[in-house]
Amino acid sequence: MFRLDISSQSAIISHVKDIRIKFEGSDGTQLVLDKTVEGKSLLEQKYLMNTATTQGTDKIYPNRGTKLLQQAIGGTIVDWNAAMHTGNFAAIDTSYFCTYEEHPAIYNSDIYVSNYQLVPAIYDNTTRTLSFRASFTFNDGTSTSNNFSISNRQ
Repeated sequence: MFRLDISSQSAIISHVKDIRIKFEGSDGTQLVLDKTVEGKSLLEQKYLMNTATTQGTDKIYPNRGTKLLQQAIGGTIVDWNAAMHTGNFAAIDTSYFCTYEEHPAIYNSDIYVSNYQLVPAIYDNTTRTLSFRASFTFNDGTSTSNNFSISNRQ
């Protein structure tokens, strides 16, 4: 199970829109073709998608992704400090990739993420569940946050 809860924000980055991706339930990720995201929600979705992508799995953008998912599922996050460390590196990798490598023109607009943090919210080694709070601060001073969990339960 991999679940991300993404909140909606209302701001427009020029006229850039994307298909909404729904991250919830046991059915996995779904593309919602009749809805779009834009503005801050678009940026949040792109950052969260990069965070959830396993690094090295995208043939077009080999630097896309993080090691967060594979480390969580692989059992290398064994305590709270390891969760914080892994979250910090995933946030740094994602911020760099989304700002400088993936369509930089989108991020050189009026609204951009000035700070992205992943802070562990729940770490339970018994149920093999790891939850993070993804916090976004935008250049206009506003901020939002979202929760997402990684679980290796069958």
